[in-house]
Amino acid sequence: MTHQTAGRTLIVEKNPTGHRLYYARILANAAAALGRDVKLVLSRDSMQSPELSIHLADLDARVEVMYHLEFSGEGIAELTRQLRPALTVIPDGDGIALEVGRTARWSGHGELSLLIMREAAQPTSVPGLANLKTVLKLIVLQRARAVSGVRITLLKGALWRGKSGFPVARDPVTIEASAHHIQTIRSSWGLHEEVFWFGVLGAVSARKNLPLVAEALTKFGNPGIGLLIAGSCDSSAMSEAQEALNALRRTGARVTLVDRLLEDWELDSAVAAVDAVVLAHSNESPSGLFGKAAAAGTRIVAGGSKSLKRDSSVIGSLAIWSPLGLNQLAEALQWTVNQPSGERQYGLGADSFVGALL
Repeated sequence: MTHQTAGRTLIVEKNPTGHRLYYARILANAAAALGRDVKLVLSRDSMQSPELSIHLADLDARVEVMYHLEFSGEGIAELTRQLRPALTVIPDGDGIALEVGRTARWSGHGELSLLIMREAAQPTSVPGLANLKTVLKLIVLQRARAVSGVRITLLKGALWRGKSGFPVARDPVTIEASAHHIQTIRSSWGLHEEVFWFGVLGAVSARKNLPLVAEALTKFGNPGIGLLIAGSCDSSAMSEAQEALNALRRTGARVTLVDRLLEDWELDSAVAAVDAVVLAHSNESPSGLFGKAAAAGTRIVAGGSKSLKRDSSVIGSLAIWSPLGLNQLAEALQWTVNQPSGERQYGLGADSFVGALL
């Protein structure tokens, strides 16, 4: 693998939520390590985001952080004409890629590297509509890739192996969880060792189907289990899940809620501290938690998402996938309780991610 080792690189990220600042930090640090002049361009709104201090705490001191107002394709092009970078990388590049594809134009300075985080359209109630939207999106992305100076890269799961019509970046996996950190989480959150702990972790929104997970755990009625819900929880998703969580508690199961934005070491330690991570996702996109659990050797119960089904198929008994039906998910959860401890998956770092985009 060869890299450009000189020149200015811009990492541009409008949205501070989810994985995005984590991706931006990895890319900015890697570019700085290559000796480049690196500027991380964020939105003015992100200045007030609590995620800024968490995800950029370990940002390389050589990286200059800037705040910019206009994040349209033309706004970014104008910024590059001012700053004259050799390369501009946008980790959440779907919107700009579609804009470039529709106009067949990139008027900025230097090369533009765009990561497509959502290759497939999200499921809908209309049969065939999601597939049609996916095909149309890929056509527009092909047009964008044909534009001079534009690179399109698809985000795939950390364990993805296969063929793609586009260059691929595998989801980066980093684990900031020492034995001390893991024990701290177990002690402070009351994750007693005699309990088999399932975890719904990270940003908990409707797409993670918490009510269904609680109902499925209730269905097989094992009082020796616990459910850890840890991360920034959407209030409507929690309200919807409350009745199912109360029913789960009545079976004798433990339910522990840590409703706040987690620091990176806390999330990673929680992944390692639980016995199984539950990823019952309605949406289609790679899951960073899947890669973290695989790297930690934590069992995985995946559901719904086809991309999670593909990832589950390549790591044997460490993961099981089921449709998002109550009976099927309950059977998968029960099966997992009876499995031996998993084995860690190796070779899941950030090299593929960084190499593809920089």
